[in-house]
Amino acid sequence: MDYIIKILDNKTSIVKVIDEPDSICSYCPHLKENVCFESDNSEKRIKLMDNMTLQIIGLECGQTYPYHEIVDKIKNISFSQLSEICGYCQWRDFCLLYSKLK
Repeated sequence: MDYIIKILDNKTSIVKVIDEPDSICSYCPHLKENVCFESDNSEKRIKLMDNMTLQIIGLECGQTYPYHEIVDKIKNISFSQLSEICGYCQWRDFCLLYSKLK
């Protein structure tokens, strides 16, 4: 994970938006064969949250973007938008963005 953080800290990093588990997801113990098994509906719930996020911040799956532009768009998400995306996510209370906007 430190490796990923180091890459993303680079101001020139380019990120491809995908609609499947990525390098960050690979560290999750619930991910098996590219599917989340955290709960019965976790895969569907995560895809819904991802799609809502892309729609709100105006990014398209399959496209590449400078990482700093993605971060800037995420920083501009309102609390009501974040609440809509995250709903009752079990990680919401640990989320730095949610805590900041709350």
